[in-house]
Amino acid sequence: MYVEGTVCALDEANLKIKLQLADYDDFVTEWLSVPQLFCVGDKARKSLPEINSLCAAILSDDMSHGAVLGALYNDEDTIPEDINSENFIQYSDGTSISHNEDEGGFLIVKNLKVLGDIEASGDIKDKKGTMQGMRDIYNKHSHSNGNMGAPTGSPSREMQ
Repeated sequence: MYVEGTVCALDEANLKIKLQLADYDDFVTEWLSVPQLFCVGDKARKSLPEINSLCAAILSDDMSHGAVLGALYNDEDTIPEDINSENFIQYSDGTSISHNEDEGGFLIVKNLKVLGDIEASGDIKDKKGTMQGMRDIYNKHSHSNGNMGAPTGSPSREMQ
């Protein structure tokens, strides 16, 4: 049977929750599985719905077992406005990640920390310029001091 209830307990280690069902005299379910995006070769671990989140679930007729379908927006917890992207995640600390297929790429609002190399087939830029722009300036520069006033020539090693 389909039910809606409020998350009242979390088992983060096993990715399970309990729901309190207002329509059934505040009955509290057994531990319910929360489906994940990938579980075999690829793995994904999504945070569980927060305590007090409204969720939909499918339960057996005797309510002894079931699974969560997902969290639900409602009058109190509303859909984020002005996203204009096909995929959007907003975290409570203000971080958000969005993807719009028409524009391509990801937009990350807040800091990005990468543990490993970054490889780019295009240029890398910030608010002041590009990596290629730095190479163009560095690789062509020469100094007029330190060589009795004569230019010292190009750098001995080019910036790659």
